[in-house]
Amino acid sequence: ENPSVTAPPAVVVTTSFSGVGCGARVDEGLLGTSTASDNCGVAALDRSGVSPGNVFPIGTTTVTYTARDAAGNTATATQAVTVVDDTPPAISCPADVTTLVDAGQCTAVQTFSPAAQDNCAGVTMTSSPASGSAFPLGSTTVTCTATDAAGNTASCAFTVTVENPEPVAGITDPPSGAIYSVGTPVTFRGTFADNSGDVHTAEWTFDGTTQPGTVDEAAGTVTVVHTFTSAGVYYVQLTVRDQCGGSGSSTVVNGELDALVVVYDPDAGFVTGG
Repeated sequence: ENPSVTAPPAVVVTTSFSGVGCGARVDEGLLGTSTASDNCGVAALDRSGVSPGNVFPIGTTTVTYTARDAAGNTATATQAVTVVDDTPPAISCPADVTTLVDAGQCTAVQTFSPAAQDNCAGVTMTSSPASGSAFPLGSTTVTCTATDAAGNTASCAFTVTVENPEPVAGITDPPSGAIYSVGTPVTFRGTFADNSGDVHTAEWTFDGTTQPGTVDEAAGTVTVVHTFTSAGVYYVQLTVRDQCGGSGSSTVVNGELDALVVVYDPDAGFVTGG
């Protein structure tokens, strides 16, 4: 006649209860004790399925209890020990980033690598926007999320700030107060400096009258030829704009005197005075 054996109740624990790597340690008190009986007495009651140190992996492990009487008859009962992974990954984001627009663009491509660790293997990482995206001007918040094999998640965030330096413009010629007669073509020259690779347009202004300038990107210069049709004193302004809308202006010659020209009409008689 076989013995009769009863296993302890099923056990469910989480990794946060007693986490040991990708598992949990379940002490004897929680596992419980099996019982057995026999018509002629129980010779032995054995247990199998418990790892050294009572450490159980993620998932369900079957613990088997075997009772044996003196005649060698046996009976078994099982206990389910379930370990649930409820430990979220540990994630760290890069520091905030400030960068310039890419050459000739109004965006900047930025790559980054957030880091994550978990008690179990199989962590996946997502970022929004993704690494390698083209970030627009201004500040963009990047959210990074780590998800482990059990579906636990953790997130962190950082910002990517893209800046566009404004062009720096200057007028170099003609000198301040240069005198020309009406109808004379006058050549105006200027320079600019800006982020490498940017594309520019320029505009010259003569007391409210505007005229596009010719831009030499390689040399960093702007020129225009303007013909004045009436006498007067004309103040000059140079404005340079890049492809992102950044602009810089100048109203002085070589950083010193007001940019102006004097235009006279040789056929309009003369003026005397002190």
